[in-house]
Amino acid sequence: MIAQRIWALIAENKVQNTIVCETYPAADELAKLTLGTDAFAVEITQIPTGIGDSYENGIFKDKQGNVINPLPTAEQEVTVLKSELATAKEINDTLIIDNLAMQSQIDDIAVSLLV
Repeated sequence: MIAQRIWALIAENKVQNTIVCETYPAADELAKLTLGTDAFAVEITQIPTGIGDSYENGIFKDKQGNVINPLPTAEQEVTVLKSELATAKEINDTLIIDNLAMQSQIDDIAVSLLV
């Protein structure tokens, strides 16, 4: 769930400003009113971009020309964490079983030495 949507106001292939706005039409209108009719808004709620970064063909780049990738959403992070937890549980179960088998072998050796 997103509490606020963040928009980049784009003109001349650059992020000229960033704003918080509820809808695309409102953000886009603000872009056009403040930066000219060729300006437009792009949602950046999950994209760590800022003023001065470039925007071309749907891709943001920082001032050094590096592509700026979107951050994972909360839902994506939960999915990854659930997968990692399932893997950790499998590894833990395997370690417990291996430990029990090893303990059994140790017990057998200890008994054989006592006889």
